[in-house]
Amino acid sequence: MDGRTLVDLGHHIILDEVQQLCLSNEGRHALQSDVFLYDADELSRRQDIVEDLMEIATYGIGQPVSFPDLDDILEELVIPTHALDGNRLYDLGTYIEAARTFVSFCRTPRKFPGESGGEG
Repeated sequence: MDGRTLVDLGHHIILDEVQQLCLSNEGRHALQSDVFLYDADELSRRQDIVEDLMEIATYGIGQPVSFPDLDDILEELVIPTHALDGNRLYDLGTYIEAARTFVSFCRTPRKFPGESGGEG
């Protein structure tokens, strides 16, 4: 699809809006490099994810975490002789714990209003 069509469809506006909802800078960066999808299977997989997230948001089950910004920390970690100070180590630990909490949150089955039986 050419760039003009994407502009006419408001693709960049949608990406900007979705970026505002990201929990981390890494998520925002991933969206910046995201391209328009044509693969039906990948579109279906992503639609399923969106539907799950919308259902969670609809029933007030908010995400349990936010992620600190790691951009500067990651830049420092590539310097072989550089050591992180206490604040940076704390932020890195907070990020790792937030990721662990978020993965657990995503893997926890839940029942939504109107569902019966089975796992939710």
